[in-house]
Amino acid sequence: MKFKVTGQNKDSGSKMTLEIDAASKGEAQRRATSTGMYVTHVEPADHMSGESAGEGYHRKSNARRSSGPGILRFVPMLLALAVLLVVAYFAWPFVRQFLTR
Repeated sequence: MKFKVTGQNKDSGSKMTLEIDAASKGEAQRRATSTGMYVTHVEPADHMSGESAGEGYHRKSNARRSSGPGILRFVPMLLALAVLLVVAYFAWPFVRQFLTR
């Protein structure tokens, strides 16, 4: 049975994907490790039809990420502005008292 093994090269740290013919997932992982790979995922290669599972994962994560970060950059700034306005509201009577002396 063929297995798709993904991981990183031990020497360069680059992403690696190997298709290994082995009897079990454990054997496929051992063979990939012996080639100099840190194994992160092992899956049967025959269950993928035309599209790799990794590509579908990236497409899903990019679609989810595209709508959020625009507004999330302004949330801390809006919170800081709200805190500053509350402090100014309560501190203004003391500031005005010192200015009128």
